[in-house]
Amino acid sequence: MAVHAYTLGVNILMECLSSDPKQSAELKRSDARRDALRAELEAKRGYWAPLWDTLLALDPEYFKAFIDFSAAPWLSGALEPKVKEFVYIAVAVSATHQFAPGTRIHVKNALGYGASAAELLEMMQIASAMGIQSFTVTLSLLEEELARHEAEALTPDPAESP
Repeated sequence: MAVHAYTLGVNILMECLSSDPKQSAELKRSDARRDALRAELEAKRGYWAPLWDTLLALDPEYFKAFIDFSAAPWLSGALEPKVKEFVYIAVAVSATHQFAPGTRIHVKNALGYGASAAELLEMMQIASAMGIQSFTVTLSLLEEELARHEAEALTPDPAESP
């Protein structure tokens, strides 16, 4: 899932390179190796996401590592494809991640594997609660600090006494 953060940065890099005619050619690099890597990912994952174009063009070695890592759950395992997509979606919609392009891709994939709108909504509702622990932990700390601050405000300062 960390590739989403990398992909976000790569897409911003792509925008910047696109505006420079000298550098925009880097974005269109293609050769037999890159074509083979794209075909390998499509074969192992079952789809191609346009946000991977820049990553493949600029760094095929990293892209190969990404294929090997990201395809592992799809090559074996006990979970059915729909459930694997649910996991991707849960991470993509989490409060600490919120990666819209990944969410869109994995929702479409999950629907293609037979997920219902009700299943997807329930999974997103469960995922939305992931950040609640941070709130509950920090709420008690905030209450303690507010109480301490109020107590200090009510305590007279000895330096100000006549």
